[in-house]
Amino acid sequence: MIYIKSEAYLTEKGQCAVNEDTIVFEKEALYLICDGVGGNGNGQVASKLVAATVNNFYKNNPNFELSNLEVTIADAIIQFKKKNSSMMLMASTIALTRLTTKSIQIAWIGDSLVYHIRNGHCNYKTKGHTWVNEAIDKGEITTLEQYFHPNKNQVTRIINGNQPPTPLDCHIVTDLQENDYFLLISDGVLEAFIEDDLMALFKSNDSCTEIITTINQQCAQFSIDNYSAILYQIGINEN
Repeated sequence: MIYIKSEAYLTEKGQCAVNEDTIVFEKEALYLICDGVGGNGNGQVASKLVAATVNNFYKNNPNFELSNLEVTIADAIIQFKKKNSSMMLMASTIALTRLTTKSIQIAWIGDSLVYHIRNGHCNYKTKGHTWVNEAIDKGEITTLEQYFHPNKNQVTRIINGNQPPTPLDCHIVTDLQENDYFLLISDGVLEAFIEDDLMALFKSNDSCTEIITTINQQCAQFSIDNYSAILYQIGINEN
């Protein structure tokens, strides 16, 4: 059985006036980050609405299928926009992990990411729905160029209440070992780190709290956007 050995988190507004990121977690069950888009307060409302909708859905349906979230989230946004016409542009990304007894389920839309880290190396990471990732796949830019490209913040898939609902990408991790880490981040974290430097934080024996503190210190210096992270380390109970 999987259990959480330690966990830590942060969410900060960076150099923005408002923090449009929202983090939610139910210990040893559900962890998620939403990053709102839309400006003028729309993004903050959107991320809070999506996060609350997912969390409430989980509490009422703890064994839900990840695909069922798509309709639930879209319906919540549609109903909210009907009552709040000034919020028609609001939208959000999402990255979540859900723990079961023998696996960790991952789902995401947009550019908030999830990493599975083992012994200081990335075992798996989600692929953000972004212009630069699509350009890399097409061979139009290199992996290094993505960090400096003017379109690096352009998201190609978001949750905005469209019908049919925006599809979640899903991945289930069953290859799990004692002391594996799972890291969820909003895109603001990657303004302060290239991926190799982020993974280097996990080569020491630092605790989750120490790693999150280091991420916060680096982002406070270099991140312009809001930045959020959730980090937890798992244990495996064979009984």
